[in-house]
Order: sequence, then structure tokens, then C-alpha cells
Amino acid sequence: MDTTDNQHNDSIDYLTIFIKGIRYWPLILISLAISLVYAYVTIEVTVPLYEVNTTILIQEDQAINPEAIIGLNGITGSNQKIKNEIGVLKSNEMLIRTIRKLDYDVGYFIENRFKQVRIYPPKNYFVQVNHAHIQPVNAFFNLQQISDSIFRIQLAEQPVSMFSFAQNKSVGSVNFALDTTVVSGQPIILPELSLTIIALAVPTEQERNTSFVIRTPFHLVSNFNQFQVEDDNASSIITISLKTDNVERGCRFLNTLTSQYLEKGVERKNKIATNTIDFIDSQLSEVFDSLHYSESTIEDFMSERGGVELDQTSQDFYTQFQDLRSLERQLKLKINYFDYLKKYIHDNQTMSDVVLPASLNIDNLHIQNLIDELFKSYLDKKDLELRTVRETPMLNSKKQEIEALKSNLSTNVNAAIQSTKFELSQLNNELEIVRTHMSKMPKAKQQFSTMERKFKVNENLYTFLLTRRSEMEIMKASNLPVNEILNYAQPENARFVNPISRDYYSKATTMGLLIPIGIIALLIYFNDKFKDNDDVPRSANVTILGHVLHNKYPASFVINEHSRSLIAESFRTVRAAFRFIPSVTSLKKEASQVVMISSTSMGEGKSFVTLNLAASFALNKQKVIVLSFDMRKPMIENYVGINDKANCGLSLYLAGECSLADVIKSTSIDHLSFIPAGPIPPNPAELISASHKINELFIELKQEYEYIFLDTPPIGRVADALLLSQHSDINILVVRHNYTRIRLLKQILNDLNKRQLKNLNLIVNDIGISKNRLGYGKGYGYGYGYGYGYQES
Repeated sequence: MDTTDNQHNDSIDYLTIFIKGIRYWPLILISLAISLVYAYVTIEVTVPLYEVNTTILIQEDQAINPEAIIGLNGITGSNQKIKNEIGVLKSNEMLIRTIRKLDYDVGYFIENRFKQVRIYPPKNYFVQVNHAHIQPVNAFFNLQQISDSIFRIQLAEQPVSMFSFAQNKSVGSVNFALDTTVVSGQPIILPELSLTIIALAVPTEQERNTSFVIRTPFHLVSNFNQFQVEDDNASSIITISLKTDNVERGCRFLNTLTSQYLEKGVERKNKIATNTIDFIDSQLSEVFDSLHYSESTIEDFMSERGGVELDQTSQDFYTQFQDLRSLERQLKLKINYFDYLKKYIHDNQTMSDVVLPASLNIDNLHIQNLIDELFKSYLDKKDLELRTVRETPMLNSKKQEIEALKSNLSTNVNAAIQSTKFELSQLNNELEIVRTHMSKMPKAKQQFSTMERKFKVNENLYTFLLTRRSEMEIMKASNLPVNEILNYAQPENARFVNPISRDYYSKATTMGLLIPIGIIALLIYFNDKFKDNDDVPRSANVTILGHVLHNKYPASFVINEHSRSLIAESFRTVRAAFRFIPSVTSLKKEASQVVMISSTSMGEGKSFVTLNLAASFALNKQKVIVLSFDMRKPMIENYVGINDKANCGLSLYLAGECSLADVIKSTSIDHLSFIPAGPIPPNPAELISASHKINELFIELKQEYEYIFLDTPPIGRVADALLLSQHSDINILVVRHNYTRIRLLKQILNDLNKRQLKNLNLIVNDIGISKNRLGYGKGYGYGYGYGYGYQES
């Protein structure tokens, strides 16, 4: 049962928190107003952003693919083709290439209420920057167009970064200021600046005051590299989107980016084709010399001998020998290519110019794949170098990866060379056998067959190389972008993305309500001080007897000195509530009542409540006596003006050293008597529990007094109150508003319930008053005011 009660008491009462928090509605209203104002200001100062996009179709399968001729289908394989193309699009190299095609090195702005709005394209004037001269970058120059062709340019003195466009690097910073007038088309040449302002149109009055700023390529790259590239899983279409503060500027950037992307693909294919043609030409020159010599030799031999006829057997050996020599020539070409590739890997730090094996009909899939991987790694390394200014772990890791791939490729090339040489050795053995058979032919026939054989081999190889060269020339002449732009970025298709007023106000409203409500709820929940009646546990068997107002007077005996005050009236109200206490209503009128008053801890005003509540009964013509059982720290003596602790009191009476008549003192109020605590004893609890005088005390007092009030020590600290509770009829626990700890109160009430303390009541002390109303809890107010005829003395 107790466990259930504790769980119930510890549960969060959301309704109570809500009712307590609703009093803070002005704070919530102020927070909401501040949030909405903040949202409005944010909307006003935020530069509008628009989203523009373009789409590209990445071709995967083509009926006639020029890349297949030169072996590019390994580099752009279908499995990773789209990801590779996205990587190329987002590379810094592609961004720099795009920026160089645009005139974005100067930005133009106009002040619009609380923000700077970008102007593009330039409307009234154009700034032509001398890129051969160093320039101040990222500094906003104020420009006033005085007339159609006269401008005033200003820059307040400030440290400005200097940039050399020729060297493409920063060259330090200087303190720079400018205030001059210039004519349209007249250059401004200073040590820190060189530019020309060209008037384009007559500005309106609002457009006369503008500003411009010079940007570096690196700043522009960092500004534009936020574009997003998304691929459609169901197709090979990719969408490129960019959020921009100027629609036309953003559209132009995307269209230039896509055109440069397609152009780069064509350039790479042309470069590979050119390198392949150069390699074939180097081989053709050697073959041509051999072919010309063989042809001349045959002509000379035929003119001398008049021709030679071969029989069928000799013709078969000759044909076989011719085929073997043709294969021998192809193997030697293969070895030459591998030697070229080995040297290329060693001498170059890129794979962009390499002749691919497939372009020469050399079939080695493993080497082709390694070339592809190395090509991609070089691209990644170049992109990292553009994005970093010093050695980074990622860049070092990429370099190590490239070295490992180069080593692996070199190893495989060496293995391919050895394998090809072994094939050539086997072929030479077969050739030797055929030569042996042909050696048995007549001398003239042998000479003729040898010459004709060499001619045929050179002729076939020469024809093969010419064919490959023609294919490269055709491919180079007909190269077109493989991929296709489906939709260009258009200003009319731009979408407004920020700031959306509805979203800002919605978030502001939410935050403006949630933040104060959350803070108030936490403060209420974690505030462990007694606030109102709901802080009393529902499971506690206790009645709230009444509420005592805050004492604003210096005197504590307010019933005696301020009998017409509001606080005195609150004690009378508590007195009136006594008639509803069961122990009072069930007894006869002449029966005496022992009222024990305690508290949870010190400082809650139990002595103050005890004295003034007893005085309110005395003013009602009832005989009352107050016993100061708080013998450790007695306070009532000070309130009634009896401070002689050496005289007889409860401690000496219980010890048998004083009689009852000696300890009873009169007060300034008729019918109110008082027994002081007396000298402070070393063991008050033992004195109360062991003395037989305690029973005699209550027997004698009940014969004389109607109400006996006991001022006891805090029940949460010592056991005195529990010892005296066996003599009391009514038990009162004083709690102080906004002072008593709720956790301690719950613990004490739970303990008293377990001890079955009878007739337990609460009095709430120190309720504040504001504007004739009680500032207590859920609008608690008993109507205290001046309407009862009471006036403050």
C-alpha cells in the first residue's frame, strides 16, 4: 500500500504543473512576441535563395561507340560510370575550368532595406579588372554614379588582402583606403589597384549608390561547390541543382558547368586518339623502310632471273612460314607497346595521355583494368591537391595508393613482356622447323621465297597499322559528346527556397511557446518549495486548517499589537476552522483541548503561529495557556517579553524544582497565560519521557484552561513532538509558503501516517499579499481586504 502511494506521489501531475504555469502567461506572451519579431527580422535580413537545376543523360549503351575503338569502355564501365561522372562534375578542376569561362570575378550589389542584394548581370556599369596587376580582394567598394559617366568610388581604410591573378595566389595584405572620382572608361591605376569602370546605362535614383567586390577564383570555387548532383536509380539521368541568390547568375553557372563537362569528355578522347596516331606513325616509319627494301630486292631478283615458279609443296611451306612471320611481327609489336607503357609509367605522373592497349588490338584485360584504376586515382589526387593547401593524411594515402598501383602495373607489364617473349621463342622454334624444310628447296626458289616472305609480312603489318591509323583519324574527326544535356537551367524554372515566411513564423511560434513553457515546467517540477495546497500528497491523511498571511510588521505578537490587521484576521479565520475538527465537535464544550503545534524544520514560524493563534482564542473570551516545549531554542519568551531563562519554567518544573504556580506567567492579553521553557536542559527528550510530572501537568492545566497550546520543536528534527503527541487532542504542522521543502514534508507526513498520528492538520504560514489579493497558488484568496470593516491600525 505504501509503495503504491509513493509511486502515486512521485508521478508527474501534468494538470497541476499546467495550472501552476498558467499564471506565467505574460512571460509566455512576451517570449512568443520576441520569437515572432525575431522571425520577421530574420526574414527581412536574409538574402533570398532560389534553386535552379539542369539534367544530363549519361549514355551507357550505344549502337556505335567511338570509345570502344580506342578502348575507353573500361574507364567508363556501366557499373560505376554514373558515379565516376558525378565525381568528375564535382571535382575542383571542373569548377576552376568553369569559373575561368565566367566573368564572376567582380560581384555587384545594391542595398535593399536590411540586406545587400546581388545585381547580375551588371545593369548600369561594368568593372573591368586588370588581371596583370595585383588587386584588393573581398573588400566592398562603395560606388556612387554622380552622372551618366562620372563615378565616385570609396573604400574606408581597412586591412585588405592582395591577390595576384597572374600568379594565382595571395601576395599579403595592406591597409588600403580610397576616395576618388573617375570618368567612365578612364583606368584607375594605383600600387594596390588597377581597374576601369565602364558606364552601361543611366541609373534610377535608387540605383545610384551601389557596391562591388573583387573575388578570387578560390573564393568563387568555394562559393559554387555547394551544388548538388543526384542520380535517378531508375535511369542514367543525373540532376544538378544549385541554390543561388541570383537566378540568372546561377543558371549561367550550371549551363557553363555542363558545357565544360561535355567539352572535357571530347577533349580527352581527342587527346587519346592523337597519342595513338603518333605511336602508330612511329611504327609505320620502321615498317615502311623494311617494306620498301623488300619490294626493291624482289624487283631486282625478278629482273635478273626472269621469275621463279614454286611447286605445291614449296608453296605450302611458304604460306605457313608467311603466317608465322606475321604472328612474329605482331608479338614484337606487343613487346614494343609494353616497353612503351613501362617507360610511360616511370616518366609520367598522369595517365591522361597514355595509349591504351585496346587501340592496338592488344588484349590484356588485367592491365586494362589497372590502367583504369590508376587513371581514376590520379584524378582523385588532382582533386585533393586543388582542395587542400598542405599535405593531409588523405592526400598522402592517395599518393601511396598511386605508388602501389604503379608498382602493381609495372609488375604485370613485366610479366606480360616475359609471357610474350616466351610466345615469341615458341614461335621461333616453329619458324626454324619450316626453314629447315624450305632449305631443301632449290637455291633460286629459296631466295625468292625468302624475299617474297619478308615482303608479305611487312605488307600485312603496314596494312594493319594504316587501317588502325585511319580509324583513329575518323574517330578524331567525328568525336561528339557521349552524354547529352536534357534540360538547360532556365530562370523561369527557378524555385524559391528561402526564406519561406510560413516556415519561419511556424518555427518561431513553436519555439516561442515551447521554450518558456519548458522552462516554466522544469522550474515548477524541480522547485521543491511549498507553493499551494496541491503540494500536499493526496495519500496523506491530513487537513489544511487555514492560511496565515505574511507579517509585514516588526513585532511578532501581532494579535496583541495589530488586532485590526489583515494578518490578525487570518488567525481568526483559522480559529473559526477549529469548530470543524472532529475531535472538537465530538467532545463536550467544557472539555479542554490540547493543541500540539510543530513544523518540518526551523524557520517555518511555528512559535509565531502558536502564540498568535492562542491569543485569538483568548480574545474570544476563552481561557488559553501556551507551553513553550521547544526547550532547545525557545522563541515565544521573546515574543511576549519574558527573557529571564534562569527563572522557573517547564524544564525546572519537570525536574521537580518548581511548582506549577511558579511557572505560569500572565500576558498582556486577558485569558492568555504562558509557561516559558526555563533554563535549557541537556536532555529535553529524556526529561519529557521520563518525568512523572508531565501527566500531572496536563491534568492540572485541563482543569483550569479550555485550550492548551504546545509549542514543540520541529518534528522533522527531534523526537520531542512525537513524545508529546500522546497528550494532544489536535496536532498541527506549520508549513511556510515558498520555504518548506515538499520532499521533506512528504517524508514526514508519510512517517506520521505510519505512526498513526491522530487528528493531523496543516496551517500554511507567510502567504504574500499583492493588491488586496493573496498571491498564493491557483488564485487562492479568502477575500481578505477592507470589506470586513477591519482597518490596519
